Amino acid sequence: KVAHVPPAAHPAAIAPVPTAPVPAPAATTGTAAGPSVTPVRRQTWKPSERQQLRDKLYLAGKANRPSDAIAALEAWDVKHPRDPEALRELSRLLVRNGRAPDGLARYRELLMASPNSGARAEYAAALLALQQYDSAAANYRILIASDSNDVGAHVGLARALAWGNHPREADPELRWVTLHVPGDTT
Repeated sequence: KVAHVPPAAHPAAIAPVPTAPVPAPAATTGTAAGPSVTPVRRQTWKPSERQQLRDKLYLAGKANRPSDAIAALEAWDVKHPRDPEALRELSRLLVRNGRAPDGLARYRELLMASPNSGARAEYAAALLALQQYDSAAANYRILIASDSNDVGAHVGLARALAWGNHPREADPELRWVTLHVPGDTT
């Protein structure tokens, strides 16, 4: 008859098996006196410069310190001028944090460096929010010229014209919006 030993009472469960540390791989080189062993150094991972910037921005956002994020992006811009990703984020932060003229200037710089409809739509929306209706309308018209079916650009243009006291110009845009988005005309 074999005796049953509960797992907790089993000797292997009580005393772990000792293991020896595994040595780092070594490189061998040969000389006239014989082979010699040189330890290989393992390189430690270091985040890229861009990743370090992203980490700073994340931590600044988490700590609700937009001024730290703005400072990091401005320092980045000095070293990496006209970097579209950094300029876009810097523009957003400046506009949202009471530095609208600087933010709008950065949006214009971004559009010169890398004209793209997403950045232009953000710029136009910022102009609209800042009640710069004529400038917002001009940018929405540029968006519509590149994509005549862009509902967001038509809505933005209609708002900019209506709020900017151009009701005659707003009317065709409002009609376009009601025809293309009949369920939601707010």
